[in-house]
Amino acid sequence: MKGAAVMLLLAAAVIGHGWLIRGPDGRPAPAGVSTIDRLPSAIGPWNAQGEAFLEPEVLLALGPDQYIIRNYRGSRGEPVSLFVAYFGSQDRDRGPHSPRDCLPASGWKSVHQGDVEIPSGGGQVTANLYEISKGDERGKVLYWYQNSRRAVQRESAARFYLLADAFQNRGTDISLIRIIAPVLEDGDRAALDRARAFAAHLLEPLREHLPR
Repeated sequence: MKGAAVMLLLAAAVIGHGWLIRGPDGRPAPAGVSTIDRLPSAIGPWNAQGEAFLEPEVLLALGPDQYIIRNYRGSRGEPVSLFVAYFGSQDRDRGPHSPRDCLPASGWKSVHQGDVEIPSGGGQVTANLYEISKGDERGKVLYWYQNSRRAVQRESAARFYLLADAFQNRGTDISLIRIIAPVLEDGDRAALDRARAFAAHLLEPLREHLPR
């Protein structure tokens, strides 16, 4: 119990003061090499239809080491948007921004609708579910945080694990994964099912392109 208490105090100090996370030998915790830009153009029955890029000022504010914004379409033409932002290391001032904060800044209204379980080969991943709207447009948003070691739902959990990972020289890398499925004529449930199915097909290739 004493050791656990010390770890919690250290976590609070790191998050509260923004210290650079370092390994037990005093060197910065290692960061691997992400290859998310090489994610396959086919994810299950969805095929990539093109990529987009962040505006320079947005990229500067977000600060990822690497990112992709890619649009996919299913076998019947149904669209899904994928955004992955990879950070090779984290501290208080550097790390993923929650979509719940970024989307309103882009003019979208967002409402938290709960949690969604995504089936995967290694068990289930829990993602956040939001509904977004702007004018007549609506969509379902799934997002979570992931590295090669684990996938977590909350930003707070991602930051909690970074301390233990750093002290074991595992690195402090993390990625934000966000999927948006527009609500089409087939309704809200179908949009959620599309986002969830795409996420399930994405998990394994995504793991392969994150540093180990």
